[in-house]
Amino acid sequence: MRSGASDRMVERAAGRCRIAAGSGVRADNVAGLIARTGVDHVHGSASLPGPAVDARVVALGFAVGP
Repeated sequence: MRSGASDRMVERAAGRCRIAAGSGVRADNVAGLIARTGVDHVHGSASLPGPAVDARVVALGFAVGP
């Protein structure tokens, strides 16, 4: 069952534009994300986990903390 904001965006776009999911997309969660939301594009940073320099960077999803 789909009911989140991404789902509604996909529905409203009705094929006129693409909705891409990003921030926190990883190899271990991408299939479930697509299944739950209906998005057909995803964006990932291809980063490696490691200590973050700034907690704000982690909070925005641009890095993974220790």
